Amino acid sequence: MKVITLVPVKNEAWILKSSLQNMSDFSDHIIIADQDSTDGSVDIYKQFEKVIVIKNNNQNHNNSVRWQLLDYARATFGTGNLIVCVDADEMIQPQAIEYMKERIPQNGETVSFTFPWIQLWGTTEKHRVDSVWKNNYKGIAFFDDGKVDYERKTVLNDHTGRVPKCSQEIQVNQFPLLHYQYIDLKQAEIKQAWYRCSELISGNDPKKINHKYSVAMNTKKVELEPVPKDWLTGLPEVSSQYDLEHDWRYLQILSWFETYGITYFESLDIWRSEELKNKFITQTNRNPKPKTYPAWLVQLNALKNKFK
Repeated sequence: MKVITLVPVKNEAWILKSSLQNMSDFSDHIIIADQDSTDGSVDIYKQFEKVIVIKNNNQNHNNSVRWQLLDYARATFGTGNLIVCVDADEMIQPQAIEYMKERIPQNGETVSFTFPWIQLWGTTEKHRVDSVWKNNYKGIAFFDDGKVDYERKTVLNDHTGRVPKCSQEIQVNQFPLLHYQYIDLKQAEIKQAWYRCSELISGNDPKKINHKYSVAMNTKKVELEPVPKDWLTGLPEVSSQYDLEHDWRYLQILSWFETYGITYFESLDIWRSEELKNKFITQTNRNPKPKTYPAWLVQLNALKNKFK
């Protein structure tokens, strides 16, 4: 049985040296689906001998890249392997892989593994514990019998369906999956704005978009706790040196402003970014007015969902 790690990547050079080192510590092979990276990511791949690069031809960010990666893994390395599905800005301790391998059923039954998904916030020393980030889990690995498969229905900006539905699911609490997206909050702010803009262009309702991504905002209600030192044991260090002017998402947002007009995006809650807000004010001589659901309605729906 091989451990094969599958990773979609587009312009993640800021963290790749660390995350690929982490993946190399527990993988037999790392398959990357690269989506036209232009930031030096391709040169970093060449530094890791276990990396295989295939091309992701998608024009947007959707879940079909997961199918492409799995199909390639099966065609190249067969089945009966442990498949690990992570993003380029995540890391997990190598001991977690051994833990999973020991729990794969001997009868070949399919099993998936779910881990605590920890959002490091503004630093690698703090993580978020409020709202949906409290007791939040992510399925990231499964034993591949060659038959289990994804529900192959394309979803834009999908962040959840990384593994197919298996006959058994094991929740692993000992080893958290650490997510580094938010260690630089300005970088994360632009990334979340990019998600919102892409969904609006695809025809989604702005209020629904704003509600969907509201959990990723850095507000006064954010609650943080210290990161236990043992969570970072055996993991490479990560530091962010964010360069806004060369961020491909920021540049694409500006391109969209030119193409559609900046007021087309006014309904989105993206103006917490001072750079984006200043561009709106400069062009319109007024503040933007995003469209959001009333707070009482959001709270009511939260209560309804809690008691479902």
